[in-house]
Amino acid sequence: MTIKKNSFPKNIDGKPRREELFEQLTSHPDYEARHEAAMVQMVCLITDEEEYRAYIDEHGKFYDSGKMRRQHPELTALHATQASLKGLYAKFGMTPMDTKSLKKGASDEDTVTVVQFPGLT
Repeated sequence: MTIKKNSFPKNIDGKPRREELFEQLTSHPDYEARHEAAMVQMVCLITDEEEYRAYIDEHGKFYDSGKMRRQHPELTALHATQASLKGLYAKFGMTPMDTKSLKKGASDEDTVTVVQFPGLT
């Protein structure tokens, strides 16, 4: 399925990095249109993770507040986003271990198609 310009879902349209990722993920031959909602969620989480990571890289993990040293709220958000992404990656078999688990869970009678999406850049 090829996504035409200006035909991106609501949370993707007009955001170049999200459009790039969405196009990359949905252009894979194993992609099915019924995966669109999960792909939108995954793309949004990936770009959120990138933004939190950039903030932490620039400002550090902690900041001083009077006599106390506190963790940036972005670090907590980064960890929550990474946990959500890990769950989505597992559902789509996007890591080597998840791919093995999906294949292992199938019986000999089942036909399992593991969607191997390209690496994210």
